[in-house]
Amino acid sequence: MKFNVYDKASEYVLNKDISVNTYIQYMLSRTQSMFDYKGLPDTIPQRDLERLLQTKGYCFVTEIEGKLYALYGGLGGELDVYDNPTEITVANNALKLSKTFNLENDGVLIENDAFKIGLLPILKKYAVLLTENTISMRTVDILLRISCLISASDDKTHTSAEKYISDIENGKISIVGESAFFDGVKLQSITNAQNYVLQFIELEQYLKASCFNEIGLNANYNMKREYIGHNEVSLNDDFLLPLVDNMIKNRKIAIDKINSMYDTNIEIDYASAWKVTHAENEKEVAISEQISSGVNVESVSDSDMSIRGKEETINIGIEGNNENNGENEQSENEGLTENIERVEETGNEETGDESEENEVKIDDEEKDNDRDKS
Repeated sequence: MKFNVYDKASEYVLNKDISVNTYIQYMLSRTQSMFDYKGLPDTIPQRDLERLLQTKGYCFVTEIEGKLYALYGGLGGELDVYDNPTEITVANNALKLSKTFNLENDGVLIENDAFKIGLLPILKKYAVLLTENTISMRTVDILLRISCLISASDDKTHTSAEKYISDIENGKISIVGESAFFDGVKLQSITNAQNYVLQFIELEQYLKASCFNEIGLNANYNMKREYIGHNEVSLNDDFLLPLVDNMIKNRKIAIDKINSMYDTNIEIDYASAWKVTHAENEKEVAISEQISSGVNVESVSDSDMSIRGKEETINIGIEGNNENNGENEQSENEGLTENIERVEETGNEETGDESEENEVKIDDEEKDNDRDKS
């Protein structure tokens, strides 16, 4: 029985060339969403512009018959003082063009990165490694079906063993009725390949995450086989940005030259997941600068608001403690004042009683003196 669909689908696993090319094409489809252009002329579609930059490493924008085109050609000419080419030779059948342009005067050279490499070297490397790992996983997966090897000493035993396995595969209960079968058949145990499956799965995750990180996407892989915290997840954030920042920097430099030379209004910015990653990085940089400078600046992000909220909570707590301390001191002062007043009142009462007693004594003495006189 021929499995045409399965055989064709297996080519994406077993045929290394097809597997590598397919992986690269899928990755280039993802990186098409890296940047967002505004104001591009109709003769320069964003998809074709980014395809040239990411696969070839550069392209040359020039005006042909009053329209701007992004073309690819061979760099050459007399080198400048820094060994950079000064000319580009373009051959385009659709435009019936075969001409050598001066890079400085006849147009603008857009570079994908500082060395005009493009993304293909990165994608090809990981595509090859992932292809090899996929084939290894398939091989181990098939070997897991075999728990033991059956060997037969003669043709009759071999036929009986095949019939026995076929009946078991078809769900039938098979019976062995000859002792010669047991004498002629031997079982050979094989090494368990189950442990290798986990290793290949971890390698798959590592390779994919490394490839995504290379092009600025945050894809963390957990080799610890346990819970990882937020700090561990964000450890590689700094690694994501340099290449993508260099790519957009070279594009902005070229776009400024195009706008100046051809009076256009082209703009570029991050897009999709790359925009989110860059925005989060800018927030973290702003927060760290505020914390290091110690200046209370207007909040610029949600993270800043949360930090300021925590600071306000701390200040409110301190003010509350101060108010409580003030109330306690006030209550203590009021208590002391009340005690002093009570003491004074008690003293006045005692003094009044003593004065009354003295007056009574004086009256008694005067009465005794009058009696003596009489």
